[in-house]
Amino acid sequence: MGPDHTLNTKSLDSEIATQLKSRYPVSSVRVVCPGGIKEKKGTKFSCSASLDGQSVSLSGMVTSSGGRYSIQPAEAIVVSSQAAATIGQQVGSQLQEPVSVVCSPPAFRVVAPGAEFTCTATLGGQAARQLTVTVLDAYGHTRFSLNTGG
Repeated sequence: MGPDHTLNTKSLDSEIATQLKSRYPVSSVRVVCPGGIKEKKGTKFSCSASLDGQSVSLSGMVTSSGGRYSIQPAEAIVVSSQAAATIGQQVGSQLQEPVSVVCSPPAFRVVAPGAEFTCTATLGGQAARQLTVTVLDAYGHTRFSLNTGG
């Protein structure tokens, strides 16, 4: 391939949309990437996407001269049910008792690192307790704190 060969933007948009639909619980995905992305290993590019109306920036890089690429959301996309399951396992393991965790809607959220959202944990037969969940990075890693007040 010549040095001026570029990625097919229409195909790229469609492939990225398909990837996002398979990774996140979304019904509507729209992706827009710029034209003229050189099909050269190491070329970086940015795209924008809308996931059920929530905007997210995507960072991409061409990984081979054959047009392969990697793409990563610039912000965290946190799936509420996955966050709840992870937190439930961690709290249950620490307390050695069953814990049920439910996170507030929406089903997923696009957030910058440092953003917070709430979940509710029910520990055994006790009253429900609110958790504050903080997003740590663009990969969606989180930490949580349990409100132990009465």
